[in-house]
Amino acid sequence: MQKLGLTNNTPQPLEVYVEINPDRYVLQPKDEMIIEGETDPQQPYFHINVCEGSIQIYPPLPVRVSINDSPAEPVWDIPKP
Repeated sequence: MQKLGLTNNTPQPLEVYVEINPDRYVLQPKDEMIIEGETDPQQPYFHINVCEGSIQIYPPLPVRVSINDSPAEPVWDIPKP
């Protein structure tokens, strides 16, 4: 099992796309996200793309995502920050 932690330390909401689906999450200021993926020899690490106003994360699969210690569901109905 591999884990990646991400905290939004900006004053604005931050879009996080967990690929390959993609699943979209919006982190509010001070939110902490944990992404867990099983070790995969084909992709032994998390690949992260930093984009303007958002982050794309390509984790090993399968994936579990939590925000502030609670299971998180993707959101598409929140407008772009």
